[in-house]
Amino acid sequence: MSSDNNTSAFKTIKNESELNLWKKNNLNSAQEDARYSDLSLLSSNESRNTYSAYDKKFNRSVTLIEALPDTQNEIDFINEILFSSSFDHPSIIKLLDFGVWKENTPYYTIQQGDFQPLNEYIDKTDDSEIKKLTLFSKVCDALSYAHSRQITHQKLDLENILLGPNDELLLEGWKMGENIDTKSCDDLANDDENIDQEANEKTSQDEESNKDESSKDEESKADEPSSTDSSLDIKPDLAALGLILKKLYTKTPEDDLPETISDVISQSASTEADQAYQSVDELKSDMDNFIQTRMAPKKRLGLFRAAISFYYEYENFCFPFMLLVVGLVGYSSYSYKKLYEAKIVLDKSSAETKAENKHLNKVLKYQIKANDKYLLKELKTAKALMAFPHYSKSPKAATQQALEIYLSQKDLKKYHKEMFMILLIQQDFKAIFKHKIKVPGGLMRLAKMSSNKAKDENGILKNEKDFVNILHTANNLPFERQEFKEQYIERAILYKNEIEQETEISPMVLKQLIRVWNPDWLLKDFYFNAKHKSLRLKGASLTNLVVDSPNSMGQPFLNFLKFNNLDMRQAGIESLDQLDGQIIKRLDIRETAIKDFPIHENALKVETLVITPGQFTQGALKQVPSTVNVIQKKQ
Repeated sequence: MSSDNNTSAFKTIKNESELNLWKKNNLNSAQEDARYSDLSLLSSNESRNTYSAYDKKFNRSVTLIEALPDTQNEIDFINEILFSSSFDHPSIIKLLDFGVWKENTPYYTIQQGDFQPLNEYIDKTDDSEIKKLTLFSKVCDALSYAHSRQITHQKLDLENILLGPNDELLLEGWKMGENIDTKSCDDLANDDENIDQEANEKTSQDEESNKDESSKDEESKADEPSSTDSSLDIKPDLAALGLILKKLYTKTPEDDLPETISDVISQSASTEADQAYQSVDELKSDMDNFIQTRMAPKKRLGLFRAAISFYYEYENFCFPFMLLVVGLVGYSSYSYKKLYEAKIVLDKSSAETKAENKHLNKVLKYQIKANDKYLLKELKTAKALMAFPHYSKSPKAATQQALEIYLSQKDLKKYHKEMFMILLIQQDFKAIFKHKIKVPGGLMRLAKMSSNKAKDENGILKNEKDFVNILHTANNLPFERQEFKEQYIERAILYKNEIEQETEISPMVLKQLIRVWNPDWLLKDFYFNAKHKSLRLKGASLTNLVVDSPNSMGQPFLNFLKFNNLDMRQAGIESLDQLDGQIIKRLDIRETAIKDFPIHENALKVETLVITPGQFTQGALKQVPSTVNVIQKKQ
């Protein structure tokens, strides 16, 4: 659903009923869902996932952002879509497309670029003061523009300010404030025109009545509309600008700030009306004046003023250097005139002791920082261990290493969700209760129902029916648990296969695996005849036998089962690419949307192919390998 279809009018989403209505009105079709391919996860935080993707409709690479499943988060995400689609500013993201796609998830796309959050830029670079202040000025411009449209950001921080390779700057992550005016941009423009018209009429009347010029100026100024509604709460945005300015200037708390910068930060956070800034433009004006003083050419200044300017520009260097020079001069003079050799040696020893203490303090700070980085790296390692394709190399080793990392953390409550997933995969149900793990009740039922079931010597449920019951119960969880199902079921199957040293799975387990990726598909539409090794799959809701997802290996599910004959009549499968690698004696695809036979290197091998007369065009029939016996047969 392209953003080109939007008008300037928008209505913000305020509650769950409006959220559901918006989702219904913007739900993608199956064809629109298939528009994006080659998804690769770039980043993830508590509110959204960011992917690189390929837009097949316009043949271009894009960045796709989707909301994580949480009602308030999705409301904020959709309001960001509504706000952004009404903006026209170079430093505010421009939407290419938005809508609701797979798993009822809101998303939008933007032009792909090599952008990085501003906090990463600050950590990695040490650019000049002028460049950093110029970037800050761009943030102010974008925020001022939004305020003029009666919109505040409310969540402004370094993570949702993105910087491109050529210093392009974009703001994202908008959240609706309580005082936001939800009128359309056209309405606001009409209001301005009406106010201007009233002002003109008033001026004309004043001229006719021969009022003096000063009286007309005062009335015109009184009638002029302000750029920002006085009811708009811009204090959070101003406070956020102050914090961003401080972080641009200081990498450590010990860094000194220029007096002007310190004053700007204080005024941006002030709660006193007579001391606080009344608008972003007022703050930016002070910063522009400060930048001008920093950029003044040295050749236009006298020697003394040039020295003062140089000192302020390199204050962090000049002040310690001046102290060092004064200290050396004083020390030398005192040494030559007053001190004996023993006194000099004592002073030198004292200086060395101070230097050693300073060095030890630096080492201690470095060790603390290194320890924090190590813990963060360990958590990233644990997350990577549970992701495909690394997980598939050894599910047993990966889950155990990840579990040990989480158990080594001080606050285990932060990682209950991850630990529950791992222990459920390992079928260690009693450990879930031992560690007092807390998860929503519906999920805890999975552990309770199997905690007393018999296990074999490897710690796996002895009776496969018990394992199938867990998968079946997981598949029956409400739709809002779909992400959990996708993360759990295929991982649990692969873990069990490695422990039991198996490469195949039973038909009952395969049914549950297929269903998790086809939630509306009925299990009764799966039938397997073990004696004849014949498999029957039907149902229009059956559309996925292989998926491209971070929660799947990306291999056809039917590779887990050996069979000779496959009947797919009335199935919703649209391509035989979903059977890559299969060797089938007889394949019946009548009453399906399949129109051709794949000929790539990894395509399936078939002895007999049954199709409906006219299902394949003559050109498609010619592409079928000569080794395949094609039977065109009516139902």
